[in-house]
Parts: sequence; structure tokens; C-alpha cells
Amino acid sequence: MAPEQGKNTEVNGKEVSVFRLGLVLYEMETGLVPFGETDAVNAHRQLETGIVPPLSKVSRPEMKDLILECLSLDPKRRPALSSIVSTLESIGESPNAGKADTFVS
Repeated sequence: MAPEQGKNTEVNGKEVSVFRLGLVLYEMETGLVPFGETDAVNAHRQLETGIVPPLSKVSRPEMKDLILECLSLDPKRRPALSSIVSTLESIGESPNAGKADTFVS
């Protein structure tokens, strides 16, 4: 759930999708659930206080930056979908592309 969705407003736009994509990218890169084994209410509290999941397991700086941008508390600061695609394409063309940063069993 994006932070703005917890404010009892009807929000469901591109910015929400970008936030959710950030959560998916985080889990893909680290093999971890972004806010640990917690419920949505506690995860939302962590978000509201500015706590972001640790990115120490993400070795590529471009991916770290992308995840942080996608998880921005301010929906207006999240990247456009075209920018995300461009970043992911450039990461995919890097020398380390296809090499797993972590092994998830």
C-alpha cells in the first residue's frame, strides 16, 4: 500500500503503481519482504515516519536509486513509468546484468 492510500482518500493512480513496483523491485533484488514480516498497518507506520527498507543487499547503485525514488513518500517525486523503463533498460545493458546479487532459495 502506498503511503497516501492510508490517509482515507481515494487514491489509485500511476504514482501508487510506481510505489508498488518499488516494493516488487526491492523484494526481487534482496529476496526480502520490504518491511519484514509485518502487517500493512505497521508497514504504513514505518513509511509515515520515513523508515525505508534497508538497501544494503542491493549492489547496483542505479537500482538502489530507482527503488528509493519509487518508494518516495511524496507521490509527485516518484519517477514516471517511462523513466523507470529507461533506467531498467540501462541496468540490463550494464556489465553486471543477469548476475544475481543475492541467492534466494
